[in-house]
Formats: sequence, C-alpha cells, structure tokens
Amino acid sequence: MVNRKRKLLEEIGKYSRSFIVIAISLMLIAKNVSFGGIINLSENVRVIWAIDMAIYTLIINICLSIAMYYFNLRRLDLEVVIKNVDDDIDEMKIGEDPRTIKMSIKIKGPYKKLPAKLYVSFPSWIDPQSKSIYFMEFNEEKNTYKIDIEQLIPQKRDFISLERSITFNIASNDDEKNTDYVIAQLDVSRWKKFFTIDFFNNGINITRK
Repeated sequence: MVNRKRKLLEEIGKYSRSFIVIAISLMLIAKNVSFGGIINLSENVRVIWAIDMAIYTLIINICLSIAMYYFNLRRLDLEVVIKNVDDDIDEMKIGEDPRTIKMSIKIKGPYKKLPAKLYVSFPSWIDPQSKSIYFMEFNEEKNTYKIDIEQLIPQKRDFISLERSITFNIASNDDEKNTDYVIAQLDVSRWKKFFTIDFFNNGINITRK
C-alpha cells in the first residue's frame, strides 16, 4: 500500500518534471532565444524549432538534476520498516500465544534538530509488549508507542548514520478473525517533511488466525 503510494508520487513527479521542461523550453523559444538559429544548420523553421527544443530540454533537465541532487543532499533519510521476525515478511497471523515483530529504523544524512515523533498504533484486539527504552513511551489508553527521534540520535554530529531495531511481542485478545495493517506514522509538518526529511515507511499486515 505504502509502496504503491510512493510509486504513484514518483510517477507524478516524473510527469510534472516533463511538463516543466517543455513549458520553460516553449517560453524561451517564444522569446526568440534560439540555438538553432545561431548554429545555422538549416533555414527551415521546423528544423530550427526541433533543434531548440532538443537543446533546451537537455540543458533544463541537467539543471533540474543538479538542483535535485543538492536538494536531496540536505535532507535526512528516515526509513521505518516493520516485519515478521520469523519469516522476514510484511504479514503475520497471530493467536493467543505471543509472536514477535521487529521495527527497523534507519537514519542517514546531515543532522538537523527534529522535534518529530514516530507513532506505532496497534488495534484494540492486539496486546503489544516491548522492553522499556529511553526514547520510547507507551500510551495504554491509545494502545500506541511513541518514539522520540531526537532522543534516539545519541550524538549530534554533522552527519548521521545509524540503525535501531525494536521488537514487539504481540498476541490477540479477541476470538474474532480480525485483520489490520500496522505501520509507523511520522508526526511532523508537511513543510518540514518535504524540505528536511525523506521518509519511507512500510508496515505489516496482521491477521487473527
């Protein structure tokens, strides 16, 4: 589900980029800024137009690629993946006996102060348990774990590269055949998320067997 959304956004980004490149190229051609005329390969207007489009498309794409490269260099990569420990897959069937899932957190990139929290919410029919960790709190009423990203980072260096794993023992407290998708959510403004964090998350589908 999350991967599909990410792929959709990537496709939208590609089409948007193509539109921007064509729009800027046409604007420059409309202002009579012509490489085809300078090169003087042909007097045919259509040939000159085609040459201009090809040159502008190349130049603008290179400029956008360089801009995106430096833009992404300034962002922090945050990846959170939840999997079935036994089979290393993103689905699990549970009963009354506890089973284990693992949440892997990877952070890499230039350090920025992140007053952001990760939330992992379990449905009411699942009883989760995890060991006490200084950067994680459990809200029993909401059946939710809160992870403080800023506390998770031990050393505030210019560049960060770390991995953390958190295991949860989960069991069903209901006889009904329930199914829920459990995934980590990042609580941060869209503005900050776009400009400072490249967030990827993948959850696990849990079914009562």
